[in-house]
Amino acid sequence: RLNALNALCTSSFTEERRTVEKVAADVAAMKLSSSLTNIEVSTLRLAHSTQSNQLIAATEEVSHNLVRFCGPKTFHWYVSDWGAMKATAHQGRTASSESPIWNAFGYSVSFFVELEKNENRGLDFNCFFCIYAGSNDSELGWPFSKTVVFKIIHPKDKSKDITYKIEADNDRESNCFQRPTGTSNAGTGFAPLCTAGRLHGEGFIRDNKLHMLLQVKP
Repeated sequence: RLNALNALCTSSFTEERRTVEKVAADVAAMKLSSSLTNIEVSTLRLAHSTQSNQLIAATEEVSHNLVRFCGPKTFHWYVSDWGAMKATAHQGRTASSESPIWNAFGYSVSFFVELEKNENRGLDFNCFFCIYAGSNDSELGWPFSKTVVFKIIHPKDKSKDITYKIEADNDRESNCFQRPTGTSNAGTGFAPLCTAGRLHGEGFIRDNKLHMLLQVKP
């Protein structure tokens, strides 16, 4: 798809550029003619301006598409029923919740979180990135080598956001980044990313939900 987009962009730019260059050349040539009237010059200048505007519009459209297709893929998810997860974890069991499976550059990805009791009788909050088997796997590069960013988003103060980054390209031997042979690979991430006490104390929990973000960068 990206190759097709690149070809389309290149051909579109070439056509627009040739048109503009032709009009500019006509204007320059006809200016040299003493028989050219002011009206004819004005008409050619207007045509040149119109074609230039078309080239600018084409450039902006291609730029928009490149960002859309090649820019970072960002996914938002709300961990719901936070109170029930806490109750489960306080009972000594691991409480977990997983996001939907998203498509990032052809890879099927998700992330999941856990709450579990720690040695101090508090609750640790763990976060993991996971790659699922997908219909495009045979066409993708392996091992997975993108940059993955987890973020816990504060509902009122962005400066309090908690961020963790994985550079998959620095750990290419990890089984977590190989092509899945089953339903999914084992998750990789950070345990603990923070504590439930911090999330409550700093105001991250709102309406019994926690706002999370996953970003996959090329």
